[in-house]
Amino acid sequence: MREKIGIIGAGVVGTAVGVVLKNKGYEITS
Repeated sequence: MREKIGIIGAGVVGTAVGVVLKNKGYEITS
């Protein structure tokens, strides 16, 4: 369970960072 929670947590953090960067006007190209 901890591993799954860690993966989900990392995804949430990554998404939050992406949203913040978008709001600041940066574009993320993958």
